[in-house]
Amino acid sequence: VGLSFGLQYFPGLLCETPELIDVARIARKYNGFVAAHLRSYNSDTLGKAIAELLEIGVRAEVPVQASHLFVIPNLPGRLNRLASGALRLAAQVHRRFAFRAPQLGYLLYSYLDQALRAAEAAGQEFGVDAMPTSAGFTHVLAFMPPWCIKGGVRAALDVLADPARREEVRRSIEEGDTSWPHREGDSWSMNLFKVLGYDGIHIMSLGSGRDDGMLGHSVAELAKRAGKDPFDWVCDLLIEEKGRVLAFLTPTFPGDELAEQSLEPVLTHPRVAIATDSILLGFGMPSHLFYDCYPKFLSHYARDLRLISLSQAIRKCTSLPADQARLFDRGRIREGACADLVLFDLDRLRTNSTAQRPGQFPDGIESVFVNGTPLVEHGQFHSDARPGCVIRRGR
Repeated sequence: VGLSFGLQYFPGLLCETPELIDVARIARKYNGFVAAHLRSYNSDTLGKAIAELLEIGVRAEVPVQASHLFVIPNLPGRLNRLASGALRLAAQVHRRFAFRAPQLGYLLYSYLDQALRAAEAAGQEFGVDAMPTSAGFTHVLAFMPPWCIKGGVRAALDVLADPARREEVRRSIEEGDTSWPHREGDSWSMNLFKVLGYDGIHIMSLGSGRDDGMLGHSVAELAKRAGKDPFDWVCDLLIEEKGRVLAFLTPTFPGDELAEQSLEPVLTHPRVAIATDSILLGFGMPSHLFYDCYPKFLSHYARDLRLISLSQAIRKCTSLPADQARLFDRGRIREGACADLVLFDLDRLRTNSTAQRPGQFPDGIESVFVNGTPLVEHGQFHSDARPGCVIRRGR
């Protein structure tokens, strides 16, 4: 189908743009496309990260896709902490007295609009997808400096276990530069302990499967509870869990409906597909997006808020992402297409999953067919059915 780049993660963050262009030309050779986790989602450099992806597409002559578009506010110096505090306060007020704040969506929408205009001017095929949640998630070890993790998980844990080297990591985080291009030394955009603060990192899942009351709570809160410095607490946790710790990333808290309003103009844009960004795990609990992504988009944004028509909402979950991936035999109900179908009762459609209790299936899903074979039929799961297959372009 194509190639995927992870430009904010090691080792992708060390790749220069010309190298990525050369690799992208392979996708062009096979009529594929290139999707990328951008080099930065921070507000001060997101525009440059999108421009880099467009440059790759133009010079390699290949369609490109910006994955899970979102923005993390990143202001100079103490302004970042003040802004985060104000956002958390507003989110707490919103919990008690719900209100609409459509102006929150201006920043991210402006990046999307600029990108679409630039792509059109260059004649570049440019796709975008986004998640219906205010909290992204990833591996906590990825927040460490590139020099710390370049040797792999075991080597990184050895660094964190050594008191002197742990202090070097702390200095890199506190003094590191998040400015462009994030490719070497103490310059990397995934320095989210600095950008978001320890209040903005919430534990999502642990490799051991234990909870101990940690899941859904911030590093700052858990460290205070343990009587430890936040950085030392998270380092100790990584060592205990052998590096297998995932966290939600949010300026406020997972499930914050106020922060999610900042995504509405992008989520409802006709050029943006809906995506789960889910990580397949061999440990712990998955993201709530495994269970509620599409039911939430259809029930909340289309049915309840009426920000988009049902037909357009379904298109953004089916034919649009299929077209972006150049899978033209998927995502549509027509003769000759693959019969991937979901039958649901819109009036009964409701999500039950939360950040703290993700493994809850939605209500209102009647039947699910994959390649014409029922997996769920009238609410009953056929556990012996195996109709799935590796999806290849044009099949």
